[in-house]
Amino acid sequence: MTTTTEQDTPAATVTVPGSGHGSGAEREAVFDIYRRWGYLQAALDPLGQYLAPEPLPTPAPEGPAAAAARAVYCGSIGLEFMHIENKARREWLQQQMEEPSQQPDQARILSELIRADLFEQVIQSRYLGTKRFSLEGLTVLIPFLNAVLGSSSGRGVNTCVLAMSHRGRLNVMTNIVGRSPAEIFARFEDVNPRSVLGGGDVKYHMGATGEYHAPDGRAISMHLVSNPSHLEAVDPVAMGRSRAKQTRIGRHSEPPGRDQVLPVTLHGDAAFAGQGILAECLVLGAQIGRASCRERV
Repeated sequence: MTTTTEQDTPAATVTVPGSGHGSGAEREAVFDIYRRWGYLQAALDPLGQYLAPEPLPTPAPEGPAAAAARAVYCGSIGLEFMHIENKARREWLQQQMEEPSQQPDQARILSELIRADLFEQVIQSRYLGTKRFSLEGLTVLIPFLNAVLGSSSGRGVNTCVLAMSHRGRLNVMTNIVGRSPAEIFARFEDVNPRSVLGGGDVKYHMGATGEYHAPDGRAISMHLVSNPSHLEAVDPVAMGRSRAKQTRIGRHSEPPGRDQVLPVTLHGDAAFAGQGILAECLVLGAQIGRASCRERV
């Protein structure tokens, strides 16, 4: 078994606009330091209370090249990737980080955040004390999913199978899947409890289907998988459903099934680290016959 360390891994050369100060070799040496260690000083704690920047194991010289490298690798995204043995994957990640990014539509993102927050405020004020697993503190999930689905629609995706745990499920149903808020609120009323005895389930276990409309007008059929568990048991279910839909469409259609059906699984950070089923899904997802995601790298 061969082990490749970070010090043994060569970095690819990507030209960053505005960073061409000094010789190319000097600039590349500075960028190489930040590619390896920049994540240690990434601005991941906006309040500056809990996650202080760590010193770089390899000191970097000051100057325009260092400032450009810090802007890329020490911003609000920290990327630890130079240990990856696959050169093509390293180069792809490096290119994604260092190429110029588009200016986000801040007005649209603000509108999405406000809608998500108002949804939670209405439930909190109208149904005080009712268990709901709100999205408060993580309403950024809504513009994130909008960005994922909006980008995917332009690549030919027309179906999305979404798996997630309880937290934020009702908000996602309304703002992403396309169910009406009135339908969600009706589940809190319990007008006639006898009508659901023996056949119902709590609100945050249920799945939903709907249609997502991307900013460019394209539509994506949404399938939020039911999840009657705090655990991530729903993840392999979503993968299996996605693979089945892809197989039905076929490899020889245009575009092929794998490019039309997008599986998305959402995890809490503790669940990702602590639940073995996530690692199992990642490993099985790379096996022939089980993969439901096309490898892009």
